[in-house]
Amino acid sequence: MTIPGPSPADLVQAAQRSAYHLEMRDAYMRSDPWFQAWQNGQADEGQVDSEFVSGWLRITTPSEIALYAQAFRLLASQGVYGEAARALMRASLESLES
Repeated sequence: MTIPGPSPADLVQAAQRSAYHLEMRDAYMRSDPWFQAWQNGQADEGQVDSEFVSGWLRITTPSEIALYAQAFRLLASQGVYGEAARALMRASLESLES
């Protein structure tokens, strides 16, 4: 199936602004051990839930979970957190106002 319109590469090339991804969860329960682990940057070692256009995929095969954990650690190391993230968002908002 082909989706009409510009290619992803064309869209990236035409972009005039950067985008920032703010990770959000459906619910934040401070006492939830899974939330506490996520908040501390730890991957879930028992399963991976991936959201796709057509629905959810739950991965439980240890070798595939390890691959997701490796990707998580790499992406988490490139993230911006805490005050640095807030400063980045403030600077982005200020650039839109000028």
